[in-house]
Amino acid sequence: MKKILLLFLLLSLCLLGACATINDERSLGTQLSDTSIETKIKTALLFESPIKSIRDVNIYSFNGDVYLVGQLPKELRTFAVNKAQSVDGVNKVTAHWFPTDSSSTINDTRLEANIDSELLLHKDIKSTQVRVDVWGGHVVLLGLMSSQREIDRVVNLVKTMTYVKSVTNYLNVATNTQY
Repeated sequence: MKKILLLFLLLSLCLLGACATINDERSLGTQLSDTSIETKIKTALLFESPIKSIRDVNIYSFNGDVYLVGQLPKELRTFAVNKAQSVDGVNKVTAHWFPTDSSSTINDTRLEANIDSELLLHKDIKSTQVRVDVWGGHVVLLGLMSSQREIDRVVNLVKTMTYVKSVTNYLNVATNTQY
């Protein structure tokens, strides 16, 4: 019985991953390139830097545009941005740093899950295209959407949610060349 349950869980995860890939505004090649960029930056920050832990930095890439979101001491922020810029395929790097005295808590994890659930429930929003990062109740939205109208829906929905202190929007409209 455990094997059947495990098999069902694995198949469900594969199906969910396939749906996310199909609904992505980027081509499969671009998705793979972005994943490679994210991995190279994480590896560089983990093994080639004085940064002890990268768990407080989330790395996102969309069409080679990289976003670093999280917390680092001020003296390491420039180092992280320079490392990200040095990776092949990176067009630009945008860093969104939170003060190191603010902490990400279980409440942030709960808020992120609530946001993901709300986005999933809206039929007019392709929720698999929105990446959500929460730090101390401050929400960062990232991804590529099919229209400005869809971006506005996402931002307005998140702004009205309980426990959201602020929303920073890095959602962009995908161009035709990104399909």
